This record gives sequence, C-alpha cells and structure tokens, in this order.
Amino acid sequence: DLAQIQGTITDADGRRLADATVRLLEGATTGTATTTRSGTYRFTGVLPDDYVLEVSAAGFETRRITGAVGAGQRLVVD
Repeated sequence: DLAQIQGTITDADGRRLADATVRLLEGATTGTATTTRSGTYRFTGVLPDDYVLEVSAAGFETRRITGAVGAGQRLVVD
C-alpha cells in the first residue's frame, strides 16, 4: 500500500506560509510541492520509507525535517 505525507508550513509566529516549496528527498519517492494559500501541502502515492523533507520560502532559512511513513499510513509533518 502507498502512503501520504502532508502538513502545514508556518513561520516562527505561527502564520501560515503560502507559496513555500516542500521537497521530498532521500526516500523511495521524490517530488516537489508548493504550499497553498493556507500553507498546506500534500504528497500522495508515496512509497513506504524514511524521508527528508526540505522546506524553503523567500525570506526564511531552508529547513530539513526527517520522518518515516509505512504502508497505508499518513505522516503529518508541520
């Protein structure tokens, strides 16, 4: 079964960031998503594996987050 990785990107004050780039790296599935106006992103059809997500937005430092997702699971990475 495939999995999902999704989340909401916010700044240090908790404001949601639109148009941030989220890259899915170092796992069995790779890809790029852009956050919506409400700061959300979603990767579907993800193979189970350990992943690194890289988040970047204009005016902010790039951030890397690690996580693992299993078959049929949904991983939320904010």
